[in-house]
Amino acid sequence: MNDNLIQNEIPIFLQIGQTLKLEIEDVSMPMESTLVGVDNNLIIIKTPSPYHLIEHKLTRGRIFLVRYIFDGTIFAFQTKLQESLVRPARLLFLEYPKIIQKNELRNQKRSRCFIPAVISHDEDKNKGALLDLTKEGCRCKLTKSENDYFLPFKIADEISLQCKFPGVKAPIKITGIIKNIFKNKNEIDLGINFHKNTTKVSKKIISWYISTIENYVSSQDMRSP
Repeated sequence: MNDNLIQNEIPIFLQIGQTLKLEIEDVSMPMESTLVGVDNNLIIIKTPSPYHLIEHKLTRGRIFLVRYIFDGTIFAFQTKLQESLVRPARLLFLEYPKIIQKNELRNQKRSRCFIPAVISHDEDKNKGALLDLTKEGCRCKLTKSENDYFLPFKIADEISLQCKFPGVKAPIKITGIIKNIFKNKNEIDLGINFHKNTTKVSKKIISWYISTIENYVSSQDMRSP
């Protein structure tokens, strides 16, 4: 079996509010939607806009190609439209896919972590935390409970992170480029590639921390029966 294929008994790693890229059979332009829910082997999404251009294409059995990014991995699957609602909201009900293709964006294995961080962009700041880490980048989550408002982050924005690593006295500064964004009204998930201008000291601390995590995980695995 191809390692890049996930059979449908495995979750499809979708989050409510997640942005989905759509290609619809016989519709020439790519479209974008948002996940509403997954229930009874159906995936429920918002009907993409402009509605008047695709209304006549939303027939039962219409083929959709769905792509999205989750946790540093691109997922893609082909599905069919089962139902289209106009009221009380414009929603599409898609078949749960039988096969899902995935492709890792990262070249290095991720190390899970929870490291408090202050994210700065154009002299404004948000609070967040690093949830995973490689030598080349990280995933950072921001929540509404920690921030009065979210900065208007965009793909390719250059940001800086002030991070307090366990065992290190002073916070370290990391510069990075935003590569992907997932957001809803309560939280933002940023995929960040570290910038080449990140200092050697910061890179050394990141490498040390990753090594510490990996050594700890390996020691726990050796203890397991």
